[in-house]
Amino acid sequence: MREMAVAAGADPGLTEDAVRSWFTSGLVRDPAADTRLVVSSDTVVASAMRAPGGDGDRVDSFGGVLPG
Repeated sequence: MREMAVAAGADPGLTEDAVRSWFTSGLVRDPAADTRLVVSSDTVVASAMRAPGGDGDRVDSFGGVLPG
């Protein structure tokens, strides 16, 4: 996810702990249903997740594919 952010010109400061907090804080409610990974040769090359809003009227989606 950090490599995708850097390629898009975003802050490269995303950490593993920050991503873990999305799952422990309830941002991602059901990891099995709300996340997907694409793996090639034991490397994650794309990811996607959705985070339903608190009131049920909104869903935030995050994801991307590694350049190249």
